[in-house]
Amino acid sequence: MRVAAQGCVFDCLTEVTAQGQLVGELAESWEGSADATVWTFTLRSGVTFHNGRPFGADDVVESLAFYKSDKDGAALPFACQMADIQKLGDRKVRITLEEPNADFPFLLADPQMLIYPARQMGEAITRGIGTGLYRVAHKDDGILRLERVVGHYKDGKAGWFDAVELHPISDSTERMTALLTDQVDAVGDVPFDAIPYLKGRDDIDLSVARGTRHMVLDPEEMGAPRDVLRQEIDREGIVTELLHGYGSVAQDHPIGPGNTYYTEIEVPASQGPKLLLKDLSRVSFRDGRMTEDWMFSTLKHPDTPRFKALLKEARATTDSKRRGEIYAEMQRITAEEGVEVIPAFADYVDAHRKTLAHPETLGTLAALDSSRIAERWWFA
Repeated sequence: MRVAAQGCVFDCLTEVTAQGQLVGELAESWEGSADATVWTFTLRSGVTFHNGRPFGADDVVESLAFYKSDKDGAALPFACQMADIQKLGDRKVRITLEEPNADFPFLLADPQMLIYPARQMGEAITRGIGTGLYRVAHKDDGILRLERVVGHYKDGKAGWFDAVELHPISDSTERMTALLTDQVDAVGDVPFDAIPYLKGRDDIDLSVARGTRHMVLDPEEMGAPRDVLRQEIDREGIVTELLHGYGSVAQDHPIGPGNTYYTEIEVPASQGPKLLLKDLSRVSFRDGRMTEDWMFSTLKHPDTPRFKALLKEARATTDSKRRGEIYAEMQRITAEEGVEVIPAFADYVDAHRKTLAHPETLGTLAALDSSRIAERWWFA
C-alpha cells in the first residue's frame, strides 16, 4: 500500500511537492557535477528512525546499494544508473552515475527508493521502521494503525493527524461501502461510474487531480493488432463515456500536457466505425511521473537503438531547446513503434467525507494527493 510507505512511515532523499517542485526530504541539499555524472548529497541532521537510531550516510549507502543489487526489483530502472555510492562523511554521500543524467535527483523521489536503516533492512521492511511522520503502532487483519511521531523534522510543515488508520480494500464496491457507512474518512481511485452518485451527496466531497496517469491497452489482451487498435479506438468516447469527462485524449505515449516537453502526435485516422470500449475491465492504469526521463525510465519503451540513444542524449543535455527536440522524437517513436496503446489520460478522482480538508493544490503523481494524504490533509 503506497500511502502507508511513502508519505507515512518511510522517506526518500527527495520529494516532489504538490506544485511539482523538487525539494529535499532526507537530503537537505545536493549538487551535480558540470556533466551531471557525479551527484553529492548533504543529508538532513537530527533525523532518527522509529526505533531511535540516528539517520545518516550509512543508511543511504546501504539502501541504494540494495536497490542496485536487486535485479528483479521495481527500483532497478533507477538504481542501475548508479555506478558507485560512497559515504563522504556522516551527512554526505556521493553518487557516481554510469552516464550523465541531469534529472537524477527526481528519480530519488520515486516510491521505490525508500531509505531504510543500515544493517536492519529486512526488519525495517517487515515491521515498518522508517523516518516518516507516522510510526507503526498496531497491525491487525491488514488494518494498519499509525501514530504521529513526536519531535519530527517536518513539524510545523506537515503531519496534522495524531493517528491514522489504513484499511487495504482492493474491491472498489467495498471501498465505496466503507466510505458511505462511515467506516473510513477517505478512499482513493473512485470508480468513474460512481462519480455521478457521489456528486449528489451532501456529506461527500470529491478531490480531483489532473496529472499524467494514463490508460493502457494491451493488444494481446484486447485480441487485436496494435495498429488496428490505434486507428479504430474511440478516444473521445473513452473520455466522455467511461471516464465521465475526468480525463483527456492521449496519443499512445505517456507524456501529457502537464509535462514540460509534451508533444501532440497525430493519430492515424479511422477508416471505419470507431471502436468504443464497453467498460474498463480489460484496461489498466499507470501512474505518471513528473519528468520525461522519469516516465521513460519506467515504461515499456520501444527497444530500438535510436530510442536508447535519444534517452541517453536527453539525460546528458541541459539545453532546454535540444531537450524538447529529443523528447518530441521519443514521443513520436513511442506512439508509432511502441508495444501498448495509450488512448487517454485519467484524472485521479478520490472521495472523502466533508470532515476532512486539504490544500488547494493536490499532488498529481498518485491517488490521495500523491499518496501523501496523511502528511498534507487535516480535519476541517
